[in-house]
Amino acid sequence: MQPVAQPMMQPFTTRILIAESSQFLVEKLRNSLREHGFQVQAVESGAAALEATREWKPHFVLYDMVMQDLSGPNFLKNLQTED
Repeated sequence: MQPVAQPMMQPFTTRILIAESSQFLVEKLRNSLREHGFQVQAVESGAAALEATREWKPHFVLYDMVMQDLSGPNFLKNLQTED
C-alpha cells in the first residue's frame, strides 16, 4: 500500500506588533522575536499602532504604556470600540 500524500500546510507564524518610540528597544525586541520565528512589525505612535492592528491583525501587541499621542489604556479603549 502506498502512503497517502499529505497536503502541504503553511506553518503557523505568530504576528507581533511593537508600538514603541525608542528605536533601541524596538531593535532589541525585533531581533530577539525574529530569532524565535515570529513575524514582527514596529510602529512609533499610538495612531500607527491602531492602524497596523486593524490592517495587519497581529496576535500580540507590545505597547509602550506612556506613548506620547495615545496612552496604553486609551489604546485599549479604542480597540474595544472597534470590535
